Amino acid sequence: MNPLHGYRSEDLQLGRWAFVKRDAVLSWDASKPMPEFRDAVKQDALEFIKMSTDEFILERKLSQYWIISHRWFSKSHPDWDKNLPQNNSAKLKKLQELLCEHEEIRGIWLDFCCVPQGNDADGSDTYVHDNGVRDEAEQLYFRHTLGNIKLLYLTGTVLIFLDQKYMGRFWTQFEAFLSLHKAGRKGVVPKTDQDVEDDVFICEMGAASASAGAVRNSLIDTWRTKSVHEAIEVLSQPDIDVMNQSDKAVILPRLHDLNKNVIEIFMNDDKRREAAIDEKQ
Repeated sequence: MNPLHGYRSEDLQLGRWAFVKRDAVLSWDASKPMPEFRDAVKQDALEFIKMSTDEFILERKLSQYWIISHRWFSKSHPDWDKNLPQNNSAKLKKLQELLCEHEEIRGIWLDFCCVPQGNDADGSDTYVHDNGVRDEAEQLYFRHTLGNIKLLYLTGTVLIFLDQKYMGRFWTQFEAFLSLHKAGRKGVVPKTDQDVEDDVFICEMGAASASAGAVRNSLIDTWRTKSVHEAIEVLSQPDIDVMNQSDKAVILPRLHDLNKNVIEIFMNDDKRREAAIDEKQ
């Protein structure tokens, strides 16, 4: 138990993902900022689900959870900006509205609430947060999540908060590409129009909401038919902004690895099924 943050050590096991419970989101006061991970733990607002890579790819366990793709409104909070009060709780209010319309959704994954924020103890994280310093366990959990976040967006039901600035950010565009694709026997492949309709919810915000769907269509047109190789080329372009410049060098090669891993997982699953059939004969 970490007495400062109220953690149980097993809650930070690698491969154990935190999701904000539906009722917790609906109970939050929109006149205040959404709670960071540590405060969400204290509120008992999180549930933890342990999943292997194979379970992500083959079982689609997250169909009743929204994986949130969005840009942060400020460096210290994704949904609160003291300099732009019109942004304050804009996403929370919309989330609460949408959850009331979708009773089948059990919870959400949103980075600020589901992963410990702050600077690494060694100072290696260039992101600046007002949430203290991550201890060793938090740092390990954060970096594991960062390395495997691709699985959430590739296999989950994704809710995109889309504004004009979303279109030029590395992480949001990386997430959008994955959201518009799925895992299959041929690797990471484009979703069908019906898949997009069923599994990707796009909420236009800010100036984008005045585009009559044009920004939404632009996002889909940019990514839905792109191959992994083509996506890497686009995301490598200098006009795709990223706060930590090393992220592109680290994350983009993992798209190739993900493509290979997906093919391998399906091949191994086919072999297991064939072996099971042979045993019954």
